[in-house]
Amino acid sequence: MRVEGFPLAQRILVVEDDPAVVEDLSLLLTEFGYEFLGAVSDPGMALERARLLHPDLILMDIYFAGAPSGLELARSVNDETGARIVFVGGVSDPDLFMRVVHIDPIGVIDKPINPAYLHAVLARALRGSATLTAIGHGGD
Repeated sequence: MRVEGFPLAQRILVVEDDPAVVEDLSLLLTEFGYEFLGAVSDPGMALERARLLHPDLILMDIYFAGAPSGLELARSVNDETGARIVFVGGVSDPDLFMRVVHIDPIGVIDKPINPAYLHAVLARALRGSATLTAIGHGGD
């Protein structure tokens, strides 16, 4: 079912190693009317998939194998493909927050994912006017 106010055919790739989060995102993206391009669980494959699929936006986990390696991956993907990035995962550490800000993502969505907040971040991100202004709210 398509949610009113959302464009069809915006292409979104998910880079996430938690199958439950991938399932939630795929269902929500489809419900919102976006084209879910699939998920990449191996951060080493993310750049290759982004080159191949040309997503409009990438939802990317911050943490892979317990480390915030999604940050540098996001920088590489954005520099090479121009795809906009929304991080998925909380940022409570002030040093990590500053590293996230320097990557300049569209936003950060906490886990568990709050569908209404995801809805708002995606709408803003895909309008082309978004920058990171606040950290998202989790499943409050």
